[in-house]
Amino acid sequence: MTTSTSTTTELVHAYYASWQHGSASFDDAQLRRILDPQLLFEGPIAGRRVGVDGFMRGLADFVSSLRGLRMLQQVCADNDAASLYECDLGATGGPLRFAEFISTEGNRITSIKLVYDPAEFRRLTS
Repeated sequence: MTTSTSTTTELVHAYYASWQHGSASFDDAQLRRILDPQLLFEGPIAGRRVGVDGFMRGLADFVSSLRGLRMLQQVCADNDAASLYECDLGATGGPLRFAEFISTEGNRITSIKLVYDPAEFRRLTS
């Protein structure tokens, strides 16, 4: 099933809107509405994981260290989206760049692949 580009764009915007302002705006309910229960997540620290619950715990931990997010570039086409953004993290608010690749099906996000420097992430959030 192919998702329209506009639906993918709406899902991706809702995904970032639900956590981009840190813990104060973390919207668990909104995320659960747009994430597939069998979400496939791949990232440099967590590895490959299936299921929304583990992803939500990891995202909540990440958001607790988030001080700011600047979207640098985003492209959506059919079922897929790619985002490049920079986050200010940890007590110092140091910047770290992330690339995220999202796939959708129907009205849900089905997979997220996240790329960043895990050593720099650990340094900023320790």
